Amino acid sequence: MLKSKSSAALLGVGSVVLLLASLLYNPSPSPQQLAELKGKVVVICGASSGIGEAASYEYAKHGSQLVLIARRGDKLERVRNMTMELGSPRVEILTYDFAIPNTAQQLVNRVMDLFHRVDVVVLNHASLVMGAWMAFEKFQQEEFIQRTFQINTFSHIQLVRYFTPHLEATGGHYMVTSSIAGEFPTFESGVYGATKYALNGFFYSLQQELIVRQSNVTLTMLSFGLIITNEIKAALVEEEGTLESIPGWYKGDLEESAEIIVEASVTKPRSVDYPRVAVKVMRYSFLFNPWFHEGSIAMAAGGYEELAEGHRRIGKVCRQIDYQTENQV
Repeated sequence: MLKSKSSAALLGVGSVVLLLASLLYNPSPSPQQLAELKGKVVVICGASSGIGEAASYEYAKHGSQLVLIARRGDKLERVRNMTMELGSPRVEILTYDFAIPNTAQQLVNRVMDLFHRVDVVVLNHASLVMGAWMAFEKFQQEEFIQRTFQINTFSHIQLVRYFTPHLEATGGHYMVTSSIAGEFPTFESGVYGATKYALNGFFYSLQQELIVRQSNVTLTMLSFGLIITNEIKAALVEEEGTLESIPGWYKGDLEESAEIIVEASVTKPRSVDYPRVAVKVMRYSFLFNPWFHEGSIAMAAGGYEELAEGHRRIGKVCRQIDYQTENQV
């Protein structure tokens, strides 16, 4: 009995130590590793705004050659000009709609025609859907759900199918931007969360498969929380007091998230959480809280209809600044 209690105590202590280590450990790249990015061909999907745009600037500072991909050519032109000013020796832009199925091979072929090699692929594009599923008829439409899954999940899988042989030629690396919404379900992100759960399921499995196959291609999963992009900031400011009411430890900085992407593309960890404390707290509160499903709605500020009206106001702002207009109610 004493031996059993001692083993349980040791197991408990070990679990706490591992948890603390996961919170504190953060591998930093050496200057030599970062210098290796010079001249590397980096493909960034969703590069016209937000995290993808910020990551483009960060790679440019390290002298990487860039392929910037997004739907809006005018926005990509602006990003290209800035990346070249920051030091990228060559920047190509490709306009592409990730909502269109069965076209990934054409996109990959265009990339290879331009550079004949690829070293890093950043799969960052996403269709952000904000709002409770039953509150808005638009979110329940089959066409809308299919489109969201095509952008957030299926296009990633299709791109990996065609990029992987080229990454095998260089020993390249995937960076996959996911979300804590794929691990921590809330009633305000049903469709979006479902696409991210599916994304995580596929890419964590692929990560294992690459290891078992002894492939020279590596993959990092990025589990991001609330990153305050310029667009998110504009939308939340409309909801008076919302941005200020969010605690600092819960919010991620845009430039820091870009630095994390670039650094992880050379240190190549299996996964990265950011903001680290917020993501881990949310993940563990779901996994180890037996009352989570009963309490998740109670944690929301305001009633159901008030929250829905708030999302309508946020959607109006997003349309005004031309951000993810197809997803707004």
